[in-house]
Amino acid sequence: MKRVVAFLPMKGNSERVPNKNLKDFSGKPLYHSIMNTLLKSKYIDLVIVNTDSKEIINDINKNFNKKVKIIKRPTELIGDLVSMNKIVDFDINQ
Repeated sequence: MKRVVAFLPMKGNSERVPNKNLKDFSGKPLYHSIMNTLLKSKYIDLVIVNTDSKEIINDINKNFNKKVKIIKRPTELIGDLVSMNKIVDFDINQ
């Protein structure tokens, strides 16, 4: 049986919408709806979250189960001009 891993990159801050992933959306942080959808899928074995945010890390640890692995984003991959390809490449090589 194949193992399916979902990557969910989430930066802490955005130029256009500060802390957008933690903004309230129907009583919960915005990213919860995406995370819950991924975790409910019978096809996904693991969700890997790549983030530079201590707040997101704390929220994940508080609200989600062991099907979630957190990768702390290194300094060289933080910023609005960093290519998502570099972030995904970093995650795959972990």
